[in-house]
Amino acid sequence: MYKQIASNLVISEGTVKVHVKHLLKKLNLHSRTEAAVWALNQGKKPSS
Repeated sequence: MYKQIASNLVISEGTVKVHVKHLLKKLNLHSRTEAAVWALNQGKKPSS
C-alpha cells in the first residue's frame, strides 16, 4: 500500500510511512484500520 501511494505522489515509501505515522498520532489512533473506521464515521454525523 505504501508503495502505491508513494508512486502516485512521486515521493519515497519512507516519506509515506512518516506521514501516516504522524496522522495516526494526531488523531490518537493506533493503526491504519482504526484510521479507516474513523474516516468512515466522519461521514455519518447525525443531521440536525
